[in-house]
Amino acid sequence: MFKEQLGELGETVNFVFISVDGTRDTPELLASHLKQFDPAFIGLQADEATLRRIGTSFGLYYQKQPLEGSASGYTIDHSAASYLLNADGELVMVYSYGTPADVIADDVQEM
Repeated sequence: MFKEQLGELGETVNFVFISVDGTRDTPELLASHLKQFDPAFIGLQADEATLRRIGTSFGLYYQKQPLEGSASGYTIDHSAASYLLNADGELVMVYSYGTPADVIADDVQEM
């Protein structure tokens, strides 16, 4: 797993997941989902205005789409990227979905 590839450095890096579906992604559901990766991962939710502001800053795309036949009646179409920020919260790199973990780990170690 990615955090393990960082070794001791992995303990100093914060991993944050931001939900774009605050209706379905309750704090309990987020915690349960993220626990599958690592109990130390942080799950966050935000109101729509904050999500839009963050989305604009990071080039995030998400859109609620109707989905007939589903229990909730909708799905969320969204981009799938990982963002590397430095200790000052500045964007360093954007990784597309599927970027190998060792590539990201190398970038983190070089910071």
